[in-house]
Amino acid sequence: MIPPSPLILNQGGLNLTTSGTGLVQPLTELVKVRAANDIARADVDATLGKARAVENQVALTVHQLYYQILIAEAATKRCPGKDSGVGRPAGRADSTSEVRQCPQRGPH
Repeated sequence: MIPPSPLILNQGGLNLTTSGTGLVQPLTELVKVRAANDIARADVDATLGKARAVENQVALTVHQLYYQILIAEAATKRCPGKDSGVGRPAGRADSTSEVRQCPQRGPH
């Protein structure tokens, strides 16, 4: 648009104003912060890995105990008067040579 009246711009006048803002941070501080963040991240990852390992170990132990109970119940049903191995320490499964067979019952 063209202005309706002459417009005079004060170019080249005697007043000059400049303004500036600067922010400086040493690069060494940024490197230190980044290294600290990397160490913290690695520490968190290691802790999460340990937590997963503990979780997996608990799940494995629960499964082992559950199946030992199932085996003991099956042995008790098969041979009600025999020792089913319920009092054995966890993690010590019977080998096939230790399994005692119930005598075959004849027809009643």
